[in-house]
Amino acid sequence: LSWVQMRGEEQHLPIGDKPDGKIIFTDFGLVAVSIADKTRAKLVTGDFSSANIVEKAAAFERYLGYIARYELLDGRIKLLILNCSYPNWIGQEQVRVPAFDEDHLTLRAPPREVNGVPVSAALTWRRDIN
Repeated sequence: LSWVQMRGEEQHLPIGDKPDGKIIFTDFGLVAVSIADKTRAKLVTGDFSSANIVEKAAAFERYLGYIARYELLDGRIKLLILNCSYPNWIGQEQVRVPAFDEDHLTLRAPPREVNGVPVSAALTWRRDIN
């Protein structure tokens, strides 16, 4: 898995340089995504609900997960985000442009403006045949 985001001319790695995750498309129109930094530290308490705020913030900072309904339209994937670790996305419609290369799927998010800066992203997934 790789995730590269462009903010203007600057390259950004939202989950760090060691992302790991899965994307699962169902045949009934749902997609689930889970991406985390492989190097995230385990919580000292061993329990999310009793971890201190610093541990929780560190765990959240290097994770993104969402579930969405999807439709294929004119070579694009239209998503309706149903639930997400980043609450601002919940209820949003988003678009991804897919490209296939052997065992890899790249999903590109069209550019959007954030605080006056163009932002785009590309996630490349490798097919898991296990």
